[in-house]
Amino acid sequence: MVLKKIIITGSQGTGKSTLLKYMSNEYCVAKEVSREVIIEQQLINASATPWLDIEEYSNIVLERMIEQYKNQKSEICIYDRAIPDVIAYLKLKNKEVPSHFYEASKKHLKGATVFFTPLWKEIYKTDLQRPESYNETIIISRLIRETYKQLGFEIIDLFKENIEKRYKFVDTIIKRNI
Repeated sequence: MVLKKIIITGSQGTGKSTLLKYMSNEYCVAKEVSREVIIEQQLINASATPWLDIEEYSNIVLERMIEQYKNQKSEICIYDRAIPDVIAYLKLKNKEVPSHFYEASKKHLKGATVFFTPLWKEIYKTDLQRPESYNETIIISRLIRETYKQLGFEIIDLFKENIEKRYKFVDTIIKRNI
């Protein structure tokens, strides 16, 4: 059985999690590793977060993402962000990206389908795991898109529409490519 990975990416506050929650009724949807790590770090008052220690945070997230990919049990699984997102955040903080991040992306995400959620000011809001301002998300969004393109991924842009229309669009493409 060939395992297919679908990635929903884009900056924070663009409706990724809402779409994924909606899609989980029909598809395998992996937990968002990056937010999970931030919450854990905040609970223990540790520093491995994007704003305190991006390098340690990125290493933890990379390790957990790889574990998710290795343990994929369903033929199709949808991921909330992926390794290229981690690379983009390292670039955002002007950190050198270790080569094993690129290697892991190529190895574990080969053939993945990538959907990109656009900036959407009307639905954007901050929270404890997403403290960036809307203006900061403009830069993050650009870096995420550039990183996926640099790694050779074809990006399918989602539109600013209600959840049912977004779901139907993604579902149609997934089913067309099975």
